[in-house]
Amino acid sequence: MNDEFVIEGDLVTLFEQQQVTTFYSLLNERIQLPLPIAEKFNQMVNDANEDGVEQFLLTSGYRDNEAQARLYDERGSDYAMPPGFSEHNTGLALDISSMEGPIESSTEGRWVEEHSWKYGFVIRYPKGKEEITGIQYEPWHLRYVGIPHSVIMHEKGFVLEEYIEFLEEEKSLVVELDSDEAYAINYYPKEQLDRVVIPNEQPYKISGTNKDGVVVVVEL
Repeated sequence: MNDEFVIEGDLVTLFEQQQVTTFYSLLNERIQLPLPIAEKFNQMVNDANEDGVEQFLLTSGYRDNEAQARLYDERGSDYAMPPGFSEHNTGLALDISSMEGPIESSTEGRWVEEHSWKYGFVIRYPKGKEEITGIQYEPWHLRYVGIPHSVIMHEKGFVLEEYIEFLEEEKSLVVELDSDEAYAINYYPKEQLDRVVIPNEQPYKISGTNKDGVVVVVEL
């Protein structure tokens, strides 16, 4: 669940935004993210800090096509997408590491694997799902999908491809969370985009599916 393209006006250089880099370190001064995503990540890492997990390092955020092309040439198709097809081009993906060492064997990596879904993030390319995602295991690559999507994906063990297929089959569902929040989720294929229902009064979000449909989430 994402917008097809990041709105570049939302992008901020994190080195210049100390209010959203309070609880982690930056690999360099050039890393950018949309401000709302940076705020959500900072909140997640803040809560991790309260659990004593304090060695987070943010290594990558938004990439333009030029930067993605260089990475694709260096790492190949098993570990990177071509320019224009990477989640980093949207601003909804970020890469993390740990000051302790490799993220997969660090306290930070274990905490994120257990808790990131509560904040709208998922580990985009988990172990055991390589045949579905087409990308090798990347415990450092987080993708923001938002709540309630991350909650459903966590509960069902879905990666994004599986979740989109689930929505295509279900078409419409209501989800109640433990926090007493409830959401109506409606999927519309491209041939029904003229039938998309937008509520007049209730808060909602509309996003693409990385394929050819849209999803409308309404807070109930």
